[in-house]
Amino acid sequence: MSRLHLLCVLLIACDPLPLVPVPLEPVEPGGLATTPTTPVAKKDTGSAPVLDVNRAPVITRISVEPGMPRTMDDLAATVEGEDPDRDHIRYEYTWLVNEVEIRGQRQSRLPHTYYAKGDKVQLSVLAKDRQAETEGFSPLIIVRNTPPEITTKPGSLRSVDGFRVQAKDIDSDALSFHLEGHPDGMTIDASSGTLSYQGSERAKAGDYAVNVVVEDPDGGSAKWAFGISVAAGSGGDKPAGSQQDNAESRHDGRGR
Repeated sequence: MSRLHLLCVLLIACDPLPLVPVPLEPVEPGGLATTPTTPVAKKDTGSAPVLDVNRAPVITRISVEPGMPRTMDDLAATVEGEDPDRDHIRYEYTWLVNEVEIRGQRQSRLPHTYYAKGDKVQLSVLAKDRQAETEGFSPLIIVRNTPPEITTKPGSLRSVDGFRVQAKDIDSDALSFHLEGHPDGMTIDASSGTLSYQGSERAKAGDYAVNVVVEDPDGGSAKWAFGISVAAGSGGDKPAGSQQDNAESRHDGRGR
């Protein structure tokens, strides 16, 4: 028998070797095949394997200032957190006004142009590490009323009768005027702020510190003061004596 025939006989007679599965080593974190939520076995100094399980970051504080904003106040958030694995934390911000997301505003500040009096503002924060995330919310904030502002300059008063005190309101509220500390015969139009003064014989002589008060429907107010000297029993359409040119505008901070 030739050597070739002998080799063929040997190959036919031999059983094929069984296929033995080769276990694959798990992929370390950061590898292309790693699934973020899958624990990974890592060798420790001991004999038992250790599971490397990522833990989500924790948000410890979300605050928004001012806590009781008015219409013209911008909002600024402060967020603090910690990661149990000491991973770097990245924060993502979403502002909600009346439960509607403000698109394009992903920073920790929100300009006042995005809300008005009575709106409800809240901040949603996502704290993210390399694999996990945690969501948190700020306390709900309600935008308060802004008091009106008197725009008439103090030095512009020359004659009381017919003089108009002007005011504006950021919230576009309807305003009403009234007087405090005024002598008899002096009135003001509640809607326009126009003063009227006709000397009264019942007026008591003396110096009067008059306050023009303007109010909005929510109780916010502003005051504008001027002084006037009146002689007893003065009649006619002009105050007796001279009015003092020292009017000043004040706010009392009662706005809600």
